[in-house]
Amino acid sequence: MKKISLLFLVIIFVAFSAFAQEAATDTWAQFSFYHPIEYPYDPGSVSYLRLSLIYGHTPIVHGLDIGLIQFATVEMSGVEVGLWSRTGATTGCQIALGLNYSDEMKGVQISGLLNKSLNATGIQYSLSNVAQDVVGAQLALFTNFSRDLNGFQGIATYNVCNSGTWAQIGGVNQANMFDGLQLAVLANMAGAMNGVQIGFINYSDDLSGYQIGVLNRSEDGFMPFFNWSD
Repeated sequence: MKKISLLFLVIIFVAFSAFAQEAATDTWAQFSFYHPIEYPYDPGSVSYLRLSLIYGHTPIVHGLDIGLIQFATVEMSGVEVGLWSRTGATTGCQIALGLNYSDEMKGVQISGLLNKSLNATGIQYSLSNVAQDVVGAQLALFTNFSRDLNGFQGIATYNVCNSGTWAQIGGVNQANMFDGLQLAVLANMAGAMNGVQIGFINYSDDLSGYQIGVLNRSEDGFMPFFNWSD
């Protein structure tokens, strides 16, 4: 009986959505079962609240966005909570049990598995974080990856950036160019290093600063425990 009642509600909702096929330009709230089964149908933007039972897909969402799978292909500002989130530009907070993905993130990304952003300004917190350009912090248990880092990569087993400024703290830190502090349980590796490396193993092809560890290697050669170069 319960299954029949649920099926009846779904049929009514689908019929009502089909009846309202003329897309709204914007709405203050939206409920989506599985896009395009939604009401209002295909609005240009949602201003305050979007609830998605399975899958919601709207270009612009402002406010609170709750669901299983959520897409805001142009812009999301506010708070987004779900399993998998995909946005164009994000201003605010993305919280997902699985994956957060944003082209341009300003705020906070928190997920159970992976955060990914082309440009991230703020904080990424997950098992693994990936971004091209980071201004802020990447905090992970396993891996942090970025192309250009201006801020902090930390707590991860493995931190990687192409060029970085400020600090990397983790099990293994790697950068082509780094200006600041590399602090590792096991190893620090940098092509050009301007600053301080502290770890069991420290390696740099072009060192301007200090290395503190059991094994230190720079362009000047090998030096145990403490090494420096201008």
